[in-house]
Amino acid sequence: MTVQPGGFTGWHSHPGPAIVVVQEGTFTYYDGEDPTCTPLEYGPGEAFVDLGQGHVHSARNEGSEVVQVYVMYFDVPSSVANPFVPADDPGFCDF
Repeated sequence: MTVQPGGFTGWHSHPGPAIVVVQEGTFTYYDGEDPTCTPLEYGPGEAFVDLGQGHVHSARNEGSEVVQVYVMYFDVPSSVANPFVPADDPGFCDF
């Protein structure tokens, strides 16, 4: 997935867990259960696990370079065409 500078994934979840690996740029992750909206930054070569299964989160490219990430999804039913499930904004962040 490529995220342009200023790009935003929107608030979402996944049917199952996902492993995200950052190839280039800095990807800033926000947890939908964190009322402080603390940004977690991941750079090239770093990875994180998204719990999925209803866990709402978002990520942004807050830098000036393109962000390139690779995502491996798990436990996605074959009936699901897109593992990206839009979710409501939890209201913690000012963006």
